Amino acid sequence: RLTERYGSLPSPQGEDRPGIVHRLDADTSGLIVVGRSEEAAAGLVEAFRGHRVEKRYLAIVFGVPRFDSDWIEAPLGRATGRADRVRVVEPGEGRDARTFYRTLERFERFALVEALPETGRTHQIRVHLASIDHPLVGDRVYRGRRGLSRKLPREAPAPKRHALHAAGLGFEHPVTGEPLAFESAPPADMERFLRWLRVNAAGS
Repeated sequence: RLTERYGSLPSPQGEDRPGIVHRLDADTSGLIVVGRSEEAAAGLVEAFRGHRVEKRYLAIVFGVPRFDSDWIEAPLGRATGRADRVRVVEPGEGRDARTFYRTLERFERFALVEALPETGRTHQIRVHLASIDHPLVGDRVYRGRRGLSRKLPREAPAPKRHALHAAGLGFEHPVTGEPLAFESAPPADMERFLRWLRVNAAGS
């Protein structure tokens, strides 16, 4: 627990989340920012709200994207009857959402994608990639259109969660203004699957 290491921390996201200034989806691995003072925490919250934080994610998806890179621009709203889920909606019905992605590696029926969300909507990367028929490996909620092949080879050591990792964060220090950048390598479960793909499902 953060409080065991740092003691008392501000709670800009609620008393049950001391120090935390933004959120990751459950089962998403990677970087998260902690504000250790009231001033720092408030500044960081405003930076995230104002889209002044550069965020970089790595995802392993089903299928191979058609483009080396592209924007996904699709507004998001709550799914009907499911307050915990999000869906792409018609313009004007939800909140604007923009994700830029790059295809880093291509495999047979899979790809490693870098996603850079310009906005920070709930489940944004997962929903956006599923909306172009490239759902995340291991995502049991956002699975793309019906009939889309999501079969994994039986012997493939795929992650037991959705394959999404917060790999990079960049922002100005909320007190000093110093530019900061942080990187996090993919965790063991994603690396293990990528090694298997490079040997057994090499693409172009």
